[in-house]
Amino acid sequence: MSFQHDEIITARNDVWRVVGIGLERDGATLLHLASTTRSRQQRNGAVPVQTTGWFAADGNEVDSPRPRDGGRWD
Repeated sequence: MSFQHDEIITARNDVWRVVGIGLERDGATLLHLASTTRSRQQRNGAVPVQTTGWFAADGNEVDSPRPRDGGRWD
């Protein structure tokens, strides 16, 4: 399964819309997500709660893959 913008996924006990697709590494994809059920109020209106996470092709969240050199992400 490859992810697409505006796709709806379920993770972390919430329903999320994919707003950004990032790096792919070791079978996982970094996604920027916006909640479809929770928001916070600002002066200009409601803004969805947002998060990022690594997701496997099957849609399950996974731990962050290690950098290729085994060190830090710099």
